[in-house]
Amino acid sequence: MRLAVQNDFHYTYPDVMVSCDPSDRRDPLLIRQPVLIVEVLSPSTAEYDRSRKFNQYKKIPSLRHYILVSQTAWVLEWFRRDDMGQWIYTVLSDPADVLEIPDLNLRLPLADVYDDTDVAPLALISAPEHP
Repeated sequence: MRLAVQNDFHYTYPDVMVSCDPSDRRDPLLIRQPVLIVEVLSPSTAEYDRSRKFNQYKKIPSLRHYILVSQTAWVLEWFRRDDMGQWIYTVLSDPADVLEIPDLNLRLPLADVYDDTDVAPLALISAPEHP
């Protein structure tokens, strides 16, 4: 599916999108009013997804949630727009963490995101013991 970031000018292809706008059902290949966008980070796109692409996505009035999923460790970065229009940043990296978005009725354990993958949880680095 294609996302119209700016009609007739700028389109992207996010990994996952959710729209609650009935008008987005008219075109089976195009979404204009996403409420949630998810990007799976790769080494070649991570910087672009975090910076220029996110800056463009912020201009979409309907967008409330932007999620970045790491391919190298159990790390999910969640940006959510509050009622004042401010973006709040949350990192989920503990295997027990759960992404909960009540307005979308979404409850997603981090362990489920990485289930059946070769990606390992972040390892805790302990300080060396002194004798």
